[in-house]
Amino acid sequence: MAYAQDKLKGMFVHRDLKPQNIMITHDRVVKVTDFGIAKTFARLTDDIPSTAIGDETYPRLTLIKSGTVCGTPPYMSPEQCRGEKDIDARSDIYSFGCVLHEMLTSRYIFNIRTPKEFIYHHSNVVPKSPNVHKELDSMVMRCLQKVPGKRYHNFGEIEIALSTIYKSLTSEVVKPPDTKLLEAWELVNKGVSFAQLGSYPEAIEQFQKALRINPYYTLAHNNLGAAHEALGNVDEAIREYQAALRIDPDYADAHYNLGITYFSQDKIYQAIAEFKDTLDIDPDYSKAHYYLGQAYYRLGLVTEAIEAYQEALNNDPNLADAHHNLGVAYHDMRNLDGAITEYWEALKIKPDYAEAYYNLGKAYTEKGSRKEAIDCYKDFIRAAPPQYESQVKQANEEINRLREII
Repeated sequence: MAYAQDKLKGMFVHRDLKPQNIMITHDRVVKVTDFGIAKTFARLTDDIPSTAIGDETYPRLTLIKSGTVCGTPPYMSPEQCRGEKDIDARSDIYSFGCVLHEMLTSRYIFNIRTPKEFIYHHSNVVPKSPNVHKELDSMVMRCLQKVPGKRYHNFGEIEIALSTIYKSLTSEVVKPPDTKLLEAWELVNKGVSFAQLGSYPEAIEQFQKALRINPYYTLAHNNLGAAHEALGNVDEAIREYQAALRIDPDYADAHYNLGITYFSQDKIYQAIAEFKDTLDIDPDYSKAHYYLGQAYYRLGLVTEAIEAYQEALNNDPNLADAHHNLGVAYHDMRNLDGAITEYWEALKIKPDYAEAYYNLGKAYTEKGSRKEAIDCYKDFIRAAPPQYESQVKQANEEINRLREII
């Protein structure tokens, strides 16, 4: 927040600082997200209902809007609650105080639930001190002053105050963030945005800029590899994944991505090695289990493939492809009931899964359930994309053959 305010020369107000907008990256970097989202909501004309999410004992309240009041109720400053338009960084400092108070006490600053109650309390009621440490309590309560002028003026002052308290408690000096590294993070985020829009050359440019600032930035190497792979630059993709792994051999995502690249190049044994490395680091990596199953199946190791698919589904029961391909493996083993069950599981998750309908039709045909097979072939014809033209022809022929038998 201090960096954002400094870079934008004080013309920046986040307006929705809260725990849900504070993330931690793979590199254990704390990031603030959704900058200015509340300002966008403030332009809407209709009220946005408040909803609670999360568990019953500790619900989270989403953005609300009522007239010109906009924000997330437990973290709104008094001036936001009053609907003032010309709020400044000190409003974010109040919200930060709410977050820090919650971190220290494991509860909202006020023991209430409804948006109306929060708006009233932020405007009129002084919260209780966290009561955990004299200097830290004082710092939090200064952030939570009702009058903006009595709060810290900017996040740089808060950074100094927190660092001083931390040093008094630990005798350690907090190292200020490297602004060049912050710029690298920004460039990577920009690259990800380009990639999500399908603008891979622009994404590559941003990742390369980030790496010129910080050549040891594993996330930038990994994302650069993914962008190259999307453009079909396989050698460059492999080079970047390997660069990330030289810096951090325990980077599970880079192992996984490298495995996918090898798999797409039919380098199955190398792919298996990378998927296994992924799972050594993160045993719950469901997609790594799934693609390990795919690799085993490619080698004709059906039993091993079944075990890998099952592990994938243990970690993520909603992987439609894992259900489908487990069904295919069961089908190969002549376990028709098991195959039919898994094909249907895939279709529960992905109702237009054309290939699952086709294989389900084959399984019912082999089982002698002709009417069910005809229905599945019809569903396949309905769901099949244009590239399945030959299979559609086969399905129609099979429907006609089964009708003649019936």
